[in-house]
Amino acid sequence: MHTNKFYNKKAEKPTEYTEDDAKQRAYLAEKYGFSDISYRIRELSVKEYVDLLGTYSDHNSL
Repeated sequence: MHTNKFYNKKAEKPTEYTEDDAKQRAYLAEKYGFSDISYRIRELSVKEYVDLLGTYSDHNSL
């Protein structure tokens, strides 16, 4: 078992980002004045995902 060194608490097991999570985030954005909010689910192959990671500068070291 390891702990989260930044918050001094047990690390939570990662969970899949769900449609309900997207709806909650969209609601929060709408609450603060954003409009025309949409979301989508993308299913990527391994190659597509690796290619996508290459577009995020903070993931280049992975």
